[in-house]
Amino acid sequence: MKITAQGRYAILAIFDLAHLSHGKAVPLREVSLNQGLPLPFLEKVFRKLALAKVVRSSSGAKGGYALTQRCNEISIGEVLRIVESNLRSTPKKKISKNPRSTPESMSSLLWRQIDERLLGILETITVADICAESYSNSCEKCNCKDYVAEVQSNMANGKPMGCASLIKKA
Repeated sequence: MKITAQGRYAILAIFDLAHLSHGKAVPLREVSLNQGLPLPFLEKVFRKLALAKVVRSSSGAKGGYALTQRCNEISIGEVLRIVESNLRSTPKKKISKNPRSTPESMSSLLWRQIDERLLGILETITVADICAESYSNSCEKCNCKDYVAEVQSNMANGKPMGCASLIKKA
């Protein structure tokens, strides 16, 4: 699976917006400066996110973008599906009637299954999980503070959640 710069930028920007927004609009210029991301590229990404209703835009002097949902309701997979045109690790190929007939067909089936499982994992990881697991969400105005506290408490008690639960201890 290949995630493009657009997908990586979208995740960084949503992460930043989760910390800054709290229901109020944040100018993309601020997100651009905070994350060191090119503003024109962010504008393109946020147009897609706004069309999908993950963020809402407002114009004017105090305009910008705000999340439309709580951080623990927005998955990383959802963000990537919206901004990435193709999240497959292999190009879509027409599979023959007998999928086991050639090594190429078998390989294509394998990569399709891997893609589906990876996308499934990304659907389970939320913006709040990333905030909590990075211990970067200490904002008193956070709209998913209870969720973040629960994740951090579980982590402190040896019960990782979100993406940390995918990492096996060596």
